[in-house]
Amino acid sequence: MQNLNLRLHHETFGPISDRSARQILKMLSKSLRMAQMTTLENFIYSLELSHSDTRSLIDTLHGHAAEIPAYNVQKLQKGSLELLVISGVGLVMLLAEHGQSRGLPKTFFRKLGKFLKKDYATETADHAITDLRNRGLGNDVVADDVEVVPDGKDIEVRVELKTAAKRTKHKRRTEPTAKSVDAFVKAAAKASPDDDA
Repeated sequence: MQNLNLRLHHETFGPISDRSARQILKMLSKSLRMAQMTTLENFIYSLELSHSDTRSLIDTLHGHAAEIPAYNVQKLQKGSLELLVISGVGLVMLLAEHGQSRGLPKTFFRKLGKFLKKDYATETADHAITDLRNRGLGNDVVADDVEVVPDGKDIEVRVELKTAAKRTKHKRRTEPTAKSVDAFVKAAAKASPDDDA
């Protein structure tokens, strides 16, 4: 099975607060989870399974998707935003385990193995790219340039992010730094009236 690695980069993001990081990681999670679900649903519907087996597999995916991690963070760097994640495979394992518990035939597992080896990472990458281009990552951060690069046995998606030129009503407030707080306090002290006035 190929790994799907996503490498996101924003040249001028500035300081990354816990709030900014949570927003970006949450939006990335939504995109990757949706991509994984769509890819696995398409695979299930391509099989010649009974209606009840198909429905059971789909229901299991939907019932547990929110509790299974969509990815694992390998790197999050401040300054220019640099984020490297590896797409999670928990939903695939859930599908295989549920197929086994339902007693699905060997052909299901053979087809799943072939699909994971050849198509899963590529199709998931395609769905994730489409979603990232349409949704963005919050704070007016959008995917600007996307490149899919084979990386040995794995697939790497490199995403250059930018802040949209047209800002929304609620602008992202720049996170203060120790230096900017010191400068503000000094300027405020100079501009404030004397204590004995």
